[in-house]
Amino acid sequence: MHTAVRLRGGRIGSGSGRLALLIALLAGLALAFGGAAGIAAQEEATPVVLVTTANLHLRAAPSTASAIYYTAPQGTTVTATAISPNFNWLRVTYNGQGGWMARQYLELQSGDVATLPVSSDHVPPAVISPSPILGLGDVIVEALVDVHLRTDPEVVEDDPNTTFEETNIITVIPAGRTVSARSISADGLWVFVEYGSYRGWVRGRYLNAVGGRVPPPFIASVPIDEGGIGFVADSTAILPGQCTTLRWAVQGDGSVYYKARAVASQGARQECPTQTTRYSLTVVRPGYRIEQRFVTVAIIQARAEFRATAQMIQLGQCVTLSWETQAIDRVYYNGEPAPVALNGSREECPRQTTTYRLRAVTLTGQTIDRELTITVYSGPQPGQQVIVAFYANPALISAGQCVDLIWNTSGAVQIYYQGQPVGPNGTRQECPLATTTYILRVYTIDNRTLEYQAMVTVQ
Repeated sequence: MHTAVRLRGGRIGSGSGRLALLIALLAGLALAFGGAAGIAAQEEATPVVLVTTANLHLRAAPSTASAIYYTAPQGTTVTATAISPNFNWLRVTYNGQGGWMARQYLELQSGDVATLPVSSDHVPPAVISPSPILGLGDVIVEALVDVHLRTDPEVVEDDPNTTFEETNIITVIPAGRTVSARSISADGLWVFVEYGSYRGWVRGRYLNAVGGRVPPPFIASVPIDEGGIGFVADSTAILPGQCTTLRWAVQGDGSVYYKARAVASQGARQECPTQTTRYSLTVVRPGYRIEQRFVTVAIIQARAEFRATAQMIQLGQCVTLSWETQAIDRVYYNGEPAPVALNGSREECPRQTTTYRLRAVTLTGQTIDRELTITVYSGPQPGQQVIVAFYANPALISAGQCVDLIWNTSGAVQIYYQGQPVGPNGTRQECPLATTTYILRVYTIDNRTLEYQAMVTVQ
């Protein structure tokens, strides 16, 4: 650190000037080696007050690459305590947290920036402790997932509307890393931890106690049954690719096993099953009395349903096609390039028999294809008589012989032979090995269904 010494009044050549020079040099040395006390004294003597001219980040160091502690809104008043070596950054305090702000977005209100000491120190995060604090003592916890270490325990980490600048993130603790827990917030939701040289708050739901005295507030939210055992999952139904956390708490003596592995009497594990899975917690009580609890985590299966209000319409009529999906990422309707709503409908008025298709893409990238055929007819007219002739020729055969099934119809809308659509008049050859009844189903204009049978007897 370099400290500029400014001489005010007096001549060097005179006795008073030499004395003034000596005092100034001593003051400079004291400021250079006196650390924070010297800086604090100068801050009190020459306060530099500024106002932000835009929404401005408060950073840990005088660099845009450093961590963001807060974003101060435009019009915020701050007091500067130091200036960076390149004079582009000012060290200030905002919301109880020290840090650096870009000088170009600060407007001077009072004081003299030239009187500020030069510094480039990294400002550590302030410890913001809600009151009261419940002490944990020596507790070792493990991060279940990559979790943010924060300066402020009041930020809700799961809020999707919270931007990065608003979350007061110090750093990220990787999944599986163990840290020391020191205290917990009064509501039991946040844990104050030490991670290397960092200290801050972590959401308790993402931690698992693995050593030391188990902290009950953020683990013991598990409901205990009459047998002194609690075993639950944060969510028992998840989408493909999602995870859930299983938690347990056991009261009384006994050895605890989760998935056949010995664990602490209270704990949690994150699980990401690829299919519906049943998890077990086993407690071996004194006298080798075994108690078990089970939790099933179901995978919500991908589903796509495609329906029509009618599958046969007269020319000029319309039909509504609708679809409903579950655990689906996107849906494409009838070959259109852009995806449509996951649940929706379309009205169609086809001029001829048309097949409509729906393609649903699951969260894992698989496709589900559905199709509906809308049959369009131009006649007959309502009230027209339906005439049907359906018979076998011959109706009595020996094993190994074949027979013709013959039908002739008039006035029918649609005809199905053995479940397959056919024309109004036709013939099919059949070679049954045993006596068989064949079915012709006819649909009329007034939505009636007529069924005709022809039996072929095999001797």
